[in-house]
Amino acid sequence: MSRFLSSSASSRSAALFGCLLLAGETGLGLLIIHRARYTEIDWKAYMQEVQAVADGERDYTAIGANTGPLVYPAGFVWLYLGLHRLTGADPDCCRLPPTEVSESARCVSGGGDVRTAQYIGLGVSVATLALVLRVYRACGLGAMLCTLRCLCSYRVHSLYLLRLFNDGPAMLLLFAFLAAYARRSYAAGALLFSAALSVKMNALLFAPALALLTLRECGWAGAVPALGRQVATAWPFLRANAAGYLGRAFELSRAFEHRWSVNWAMLSPAAFGSAALARGLLAAHLCLLLAFAHWRGLTSTPCLSLLGGAVRGPLPPRDDAARHALQVALSCNFIGIAAARSLHYQFYLYYFHSLPVLLWMTPFPPALRLALWIGIEGAYNVYPPTAASSTLLQLCHVALLLGLWLAREPGGDAKAKAKTT
Repeated sequence: MSRFLSSSASSRSAALFGCLLLAGETGLGLLIIHRARYTEIDWKAYMQEVQAVADGERDYTAIGANTGPLVYPAGFVWLYLGLHRLTGADPDCCRLPPTEVSESARCVSGGGDVRTAQYIGLGVSVATLALVLRVYRACGLGAMLCTLRCLCSYRVHSLYLLRLFNDGPAMLLLFAFLAAYARRSYAAGALLFSAALSVKMNALLFAPALALLTLRECGWAGAVPALGRQVATAWPFLRANAAGYLGRAFELSRAFEHRWSVNWAMLSPAAFGSAALARGLLAAHLCLLLAFAHWRGLTSTPCLSLLGGAVRGPLPPRDDAARHALQVALSCNFIGIAAARSLHYQFYLYYFHSLPVLLWMTPFPPALRLALWIGIEGAYNVYPPTAASSTLLQLCHVALLLGLWLAREPGGDAKAKAKTT
């Protein structure tokens, strides 16, 4: 009974702390919105792209903006079409050709209410933080790490509130997918993953973990609703020009500009754009996934016990298995980040909230974990990217990969307990 009461008190304290953290993040966000200068980068382009859809265009190859062609999946279109209407974007401004996008102050950001868009961005940020707290708790981490991580990052607040990139909504859906996995709701998780993938293609970095965890739990039948949702979302564009839609929305060979590369600024533009680098990074990505899967526990006992695999001996607790499932998903995503063709500033959101979990998994001393944490944060706060900042980022990524490789076998604590009982 005393243990139960202690656990209940701890849960109440965690809930109270979480509420205070979310309130603090909301207050800080409002302060940033009203005191810091908004910077127009991609929001107007988003409004231009969805304006074409509002006007009846369904061929992806004919949709674009002043920044170039539309390169996001259909979920992005429907989401930002809703935001287009909520913010009152001016159709006449959104229809302007690329050569006239800055002809007047009235048409900045498509002529809509950017402040409303910033409030929506704040809501996305706070909702994501709430889901992150759930994932941290499932992984055995306290909320204090989330406090330090979130309140101290200028770059992340800028991405959510002052730049309005679409990476924020995509990560909200991905953390909803991870939170569903923490509850062992694999079918719901697969649908949320599909929703995230329909907004931005970076969700594919989680796909190997999704395949391992969902297919073993639900079988192929579990993937059918997620696939059906993906097709339904994109159906108007698939019907108009299926090849054009798939080629634009899921273009794996997309070229990136060297000047925005946070992770490869130390290379020359020629080396950065070479096919050899692209092939080498793809090979490194695949080899790392296979190596971690075979030797470092992506199919280890805790995961199999959760997913119904046949294992010998006492099964570990289901909470340990759920924790391992989340660690597998976050590690899989980070391997893709470490082998990325190019990382832009907004891509920091792809793994920002997962870094405390990944660092906690390593056997490194606390001082080294903190140094890696600061090094990655610092690299993303250097503008424009420099050879030194990119080198620092890559060294931190390699060190973290090494730490994940050297981490104790997942579920080792559970196995040790089982052996002593």
